[in-house]
Amino acid sequence: MSKESLKEFQKLFLQSPKLQEELKAVKDQEQFLCLAVERGKENGYEFTTQDIKDLLTEEAINDFTGNTPPQEVY
Repeated sequence: MSKESLKEFQKLFLQSPKLQEELKAVKDQEQFLCLAVERGKENGYEFTTQDIKDLLTEEAINDFTGNTPPQEVY
């Protein structure tokens, strides 16, 4: 159930510029994961940080938190 809930939260995230800004402002991976879980709960979604890790690659999480340099696209 929690992975389904995470996928629903992901849809909300994609439709909410405010939520996107808030999560993208976090520069630490663990803080990003905890904030995502917290915002999920506030919106009625139940999932864990592990669910996020299972769904997203570490590279994708780092892209949000700015822990890796952006890759150039040619």
